Amino acid sequence: MKVHNIANAHYILNELKELERLTDLVEGGQGLQVTIQSHYQKEEFVAKVRPSVVQAMKEQQEELKQKLKDLGAEWEE
Repeated sequence: MKVHNIANAHYILNELKELERLTDLVEGGQGLQVTIQSHYQKEEFVAKVRPSVVQAMKEQQEELKQKLKDLGAEWEE
């Protein structure tokens, strides 16, 4: 990795770690609320959209991992 990419890679890695933490929280049944026109939706509704939200978050994680790879960063999972 080129030295000038280190700060960017560090920022992306921190973003990835936070997204992983939030994904675990949402996937575990916590931390997700849905509002429509400022009205909170019932848990039954949230449960129906949760899988889509988790999938979208995991896709974001993969995008961040690809950015790190593009910068030449390597890490162990």
